[in-house]
Amino acid sequence: MALSYGVSDEYSPLKRVLVRRPGPEFQDMDEYRKWGYPGIPDLALAQREHDQFTDILRAEGVEVIYQEQVHPKKREPLFTRDASIMTPKGAIICRPGHPLRRGEEEYAARTLASLGIPILYTVHGEATIDGGDTLWLDPDTFLIGHSYRTNHAAFRQIKTVMEGFVTERVIQIPLPHYEGRDHVLHLMSVISPVDRDLAVVYPKLAPIILLELLEERGIKTIAVPDEEFDTLGPNVLAIAPRVVVMHSGNPVTKQRLLEHGCRVLEYRGQQISLIPMGGPTCLTRPILRE
Repeated sequence: MALSYGVSDEYSPLKRVLVRRPGPEFQDMDEYRKWGYPGIPDLALAQREHDQFTDILRAEGVEVIYQEQVHPKKREPLFTRDASIMTPKGAIICRPGHPLRRGEEEYAARTLASLGIPILYTVHGEATIDGGDTLWLDPDTFLIGHSYRTNHAAFRQIKTVMEGFVTERVIQIPLPHYEGRDHVLHLMSVISPVDRDLAVVYPKLAPIILLELLEERGIKTIAVPDEEFDTLGPNVLAIAPRVVVMHSGNPVTKQRLLEHGCRVLEYRGQQISLIPMGGPTCLTRPILRE
């Protein structure tokens, strides 16, 4: 019987994905003040936007699975990518780097286990890691960002686990300071693979080691212009090779994707993406890629 889970790249056809539809916790004003985000989303509008987003995925043949249980005082479970990492053999449970997000991982683990997905490892101790700081460059290469959310202790733990699946390298990618500890900058804030030989990149914040690695692997890059960084231009979800979902309002990046033979699907996410600052890769935890 075919497995119902397993991921070893970011661009093969997406078959199953875990999401969290905005719920009552999403409109907690105190939480938003703590995060310093530019506004408080409207729950009804956020749910409508999220439904439109997941409708796009379903229309492309993706099975959408909802995480129903969440920490009653946490708003960020909307961004399901951060609580876990998927491998070909099961899930690794993260330990969020921001104290306000601690506890999300427990509910993500319960959901994944209820789906019959083996929990291979749980990051612990002083280690912290967000799933948004990790990506499969290809089935042989796993990248882990070193950021204010993901530390070296987590890299050491994950590297040990990943050596059982990755045939070539687990590579740490140091990320820039940018706007400091209080502003999230994940590895996937600056790169989104969309095919085995193509990636969307924001070069101004992309680490040199990452750009060199892409060049070494013969991976072409689509550069995101400065004016489209804050509108989530670099955050692109591949649901098949060169079939992508991106946030609307990034016309230059979209045109460059089209010129590279991509099919581009857009959603509007003022409430679920622009205010809480997370794009389509943040909104999804791929569970199975073909």
